[in-house]
Amino acid sequence: MTVEMINEFMDSVVRGTLTGICFAFWLLCMAGIWKWFIGVMKRALFYLFPGLQTWAEDRKKMRKKDNGNDNDAEPSGGSDYRDQLL
Repeated sequence: MTVEMINEFMDSVVRGTLTGICFAFWLLCMAGIWKWFIGVMKRALFYLFPGLQTWAEDRKKMRKKDNGNDNDAEPSGGSDYRDQLL
């Protein structure tokens, strides 16, 4: 009786592991397919509407420019206005 229980338990563990591996590969395949599909759709939109690409590039440049200077406390050039108050 105990040998059969161990055999059934080992069988279910192996089946569960194989099912999990197959499910993980399926998820990776689905992620790859969706990434490819979204890329194709993005290129199709840029082909149909060329102005979107220049708008997206300008927006990306603006984001880089905004993120480049995190220190807005003091102006970067010239004398400090507090020196003129004295």
